[in-house]
Amino acid sequence: MRIAGDMIHIRVLSIAALAAVLAAPLAAGAQQTPLTAPAGAAAPAHHHHGNRFLHAVHALHLSPAQRQQIDGLAARSHQTNRNVDKATRRANQKQLRTQIEAILTQGQRTQLHAAMKRQHPKAAPVR
Repeated sequence: MRIAGDMIHIRVLSIAALAAVLAAPLAAGAQQTPLTAPAGAAAPAHHHHGNRFLHAVHALHLSPAQRQQIDGLAARSHQTNRNVDKATRRANQKQLRTQIEAILTQGQRTQLHAAMKRQHPKAAPVR
């Protein structure tokens, strides 16, 4: 009867091994980090294709009216800058910055300049 007991033992071990193999992918999937932002984190509202200035502007606490005005200016500027030379694009960007800064409060301008300086500590002040 020793053989029958060994057969049952092997069968139980085989079932346990199979269960472990099947459960491993499930356990690994449960340990992966979620793709969503953590609770309380602000989701990015806009993607600015590398425009650090607009990213810094939208990081400020803007009123809905300010956000709407700035988004309109940025959209018009984006359209205007299509197919223009580099010098014209830079002049348009400088004009956009001036227009946006005119919309911001003094406190927001101070925060914006500090954020830009943190991004590029050796760069000239944003004007």
